[in-house]
Amino acid sequence: MVRNPVRELQLVVGKLALLLTFAYLLTLLAAMIGVATGNTLPILGYAFLLLPGVAFYISARDAIKLHRADDPEQAKTLLRTCALYGVIGLALLIATGVILNSMGD
Repeated sequence: MVRNPVRELQLVVGKLALLLTFAYLLTLLAAMIGVATGNTLPILGYAFLLLPGVAFYISARDAIKLHRADDPEQAKTLLRTCALYGVIGLALLIATGVILNSMGD
């Protein structure tokens, strides 16, 4: 069985996008546990926590479509949006962590 290296790379990028989405969900879970145990979070902090979720949702949705795509052109388009929104979500998640850390001081 011959594997197409381009297709394999597309699948790896899709799996990475799903992994980043899972890491974001774990971050949300940790924030909820922190609030439940008595740590305070400013009201603006909740909005900051939900902001990366939009980018991760688009990235994960396109990653799932990418794994199902048979058309190379459709897969190429999905790869771009999946990778772009995954990077945007990661940048927003890091920025949110920095902002919330500075709010807590």
